[in-house]
Amino acid sequence: MRFNKNSIRMKLWKYFVTFAMITLVLLWTLQTVFLQNFYNRMQLKSVRKAADEIAENIESDSTFRFIDRIAYENSMQIILTDMEGNILYRADEYSPAYQEDQNPYKENSMKNWQIGMYRNLPEDYSSFMQSLCESADGTITYELASDTGSANLIYGEAVQCFGETLALYMNTPVGAVQPTVKILREMLLIVTGMLLLIGFALAYFFARRFSEPVSAISAKAREMAGGLGSIAFKKGFCDELDELSDTLEETAQSLAKLENARRELLANVTHDLKTPLTLISGYAEKIEDLSWEEREESRKDAEIIKRESKRLTLLVNDILDYSVLQNGSVSFDFQPVNISKLAHKILTQFHVICDRQNLVLERQIEPDLFVMADGQRLSQVFYNLIVNAVTHIGGDRVIGLKVCQNGKAVRAQVYDHGKGIAPADIPHIWDRYFTSRERKRSENGTGLGLSIVKEILNAHAAQYGVVSREGEGSCFWFELRLYDSAE
Repeated sequence: MRFNKNSIRMKLWKYFVTFAMITLVLLWTLQTVFLQNFYNRMQLKSVRKAADEIAENIESDSTFRFIDRIAYENSMQIILTDMEGNILYRADEYSPAYQEDQNPYKENSMKNWQIGMYRNLPEDYSSFMQSLCESADGTITYELASDTGSANLIYGEAVQCFGETLALYMNTPVGAVQPTVKILREMLLIVTGMLLLIGFALAYFFARRFSEPVSAISAKAREMAGGLGSIAFKKGFCDELDELSDTLEETAQSLAKLENARRELLANVTHDLKTPLTLISGYAEKIEDLSWEEREESRKDAEIIKRESKRLTLLVNDILDYSVLQNGSVSFDFQPVNISKLAHKILTQFHVICDRQNLVLERQIEPDLFVMADGQRLSQVFYNLIVNAVTHIGGDRVIGLKVCQNGKAVRAQVYDHGKGIAPADIPHIWDRYFTSRERKRSENGTGLGLSIVKEILNAHAAQYGVVSREGEGSCFWFELRLYDSAE
């Protein structure tokens, strides 16, 4: 074992050893220091229980046999007298061996009790009776020392029998347990030595047993941090470590996906930046070297430079928007928004594009529908969905926007009649820079539009999705809760 005081192996070993030491200290304390007190309490409990049983059966026909059994089973002396000290019945641990004619205090009927013929009462009986008569609850308990050094526990109780108060005297030995303690100490010395040896061995075994899978997980985690991707963890020791292994495996898979996404993002951004930068650089050189004297040619080249500059600006803005949305660093200003007016306002921005490209823009917008939303971000959702529809428009050159009430929600739909989306690609279209075979990214797009839409709608707790059939077109939709001013 490597004695690293901060290692899990060393800490577990210390905990097991400490537990063994505490157990031994408690065992020594309870078995040697408190044994006498514990023994006395148990004896008192046993006597009180026996007294309760006698009081419950005092008026039965088998009272004498019952008292004999109690005296025999508990090794005690039991005397039943009236309140003047006349013996009514007496029993001890030998009473069951008496014959009927040998016990002068045994009668067949409680109603015909006779005064005992022998006044052989204990020496302390007079003080016993006095204390019992003065007792508030009708019970007394005390210890009586003998000449031999031993002690007896005396318990007295006033019981009722056929309307008469009787005194129940019970005497049981509570001898010193010191000889027993001496024997226990010798045994405990042997047990302590054995427990220490076994405890140290078990502590070492369990510490090593627990630390090995943790060390293995740590080693695998270091491999995972080194970029090895998915890592197989050894399982089966305990559920908690298996759960940790599963979590690390999921983390490894997530990191691998994240790394692939990072590489894909870098490749796509590099590609998207390279093309406009090349065009800008090339046409700038052309203007400088060739076409600066030809006004019309220079104008066309400058238009290309302006177009590519706008494309770069759009790409950078989308990357920044997506970054802040995904990191949660953007704050939303939620207010009641008239989504109907907002939809009409967004559509007016596409009139010029529709005229230039000969597009048909259909609209079905119910008036004055309100939702709780960030108006600026909601405008961005409409704009990106309409741009996506224009990019993938079909041969009929028709796109449409529909806003209507759907129960307690407002449903917005943007549709086109293009080629549609393959079923296998639908779950991935919200991913950044995803490009299906049928839906190539437009040279005017950035590949982040739908990803931005997803982040904004998630922030609004909106329901959203797409319905698409290949060859028939696509319909992107989202729903927001209808705002009720009364609420």
